[in-house]
Amino acid sequence: MPLPNDLEHADTSVVHKHVMNSFEEFEVSFRREHPLIWLSSILGPILATLTILSVIALTSGFGMVQKVVSAAFVTFVVFSRFVILGGEEAQGNEAINFLTTEQLFMMLTYMDLIMAVVVTFHIGLMFKVPYLGNKIGELVADGQFVLRCYPGIKRAAFFGLVLFVMIPLAATGCIGGAIFGRLLGMVRGLTLAALCLGRLAGNTVMYVGASWINQLISKENPYYLEIKVGGLFFVVAVIVGIERYYRVLKKRVMNAQPSEGAAE
Repeated sequence: MPLPNDLEHADTSVVHKHVMNSFEEFEVSFRREHPLIWLSSILGPILATLTILSVIALTSGFGMVQKVVSAAFVTFVVFSRFVILGGEEAQGNEAINFLTTEQLFMMLTYMDLIMAVVVTFHIGLMFKVPYLGNKIGELVADGQFVLRCYPGIKRAAFFGLVLFVMIPLAATGCIGGAIFGRLLGMVRGLTLAALCLGRLAGNTVMYVGASWINQLISKENPYYLEIKVGGLFFVVAVIVGIERYYRVLKKRVMNAQPSEGAAE
């Protein structure tokens, strides 16, 4: 269901409460009407991840499991999809220090698909987690900001959400995308499809970029590792700069357009 007309330009706190209530109501009804699906959609990703790590340990050794877990942690905390740019190019049976570009692409895509499923059906639970719930609630303002800047995006809701989650910003991940889909009035099935397609498309762009970088930088270069590490930290600096600019711009736009609901 789309937002009621009187909430489309309402104050962020009002919209936040409405969105949060709608997610929590769905969570309660989903658990009551489909208890097995509700439980499997929570336990399924955990069991699938443990199974994959077990297979990796048996086929490639525990050292590879450590690499995957470390890369997943760094991806989640710092680099997001930009971690793909740091992937190495394996040549034959040559041992590498990090994961290959292909491995990072598959790892990140798996993480995104799992996250898309969880947030589409269980974001109501996440709202209740201390601290995390408040941080998720802040993403409502990001969705309102985009809609106020580009009101025409509502006419192309599905593709608008795909583009939204393709953008490499903290606010445009799967959690922000799930909230944005709610603001657009999309059903959860379409929201899930848009999240998966958008994240896959964004990861593919990074994969192509990483392949291009690996062609430019030879592993025989004595400064190969320094260039790769320095390049990643440069990317982080760019991300931080873009995030700060985005926050300043959002605050300026939201303050310059006082809500109609507040005016009334």
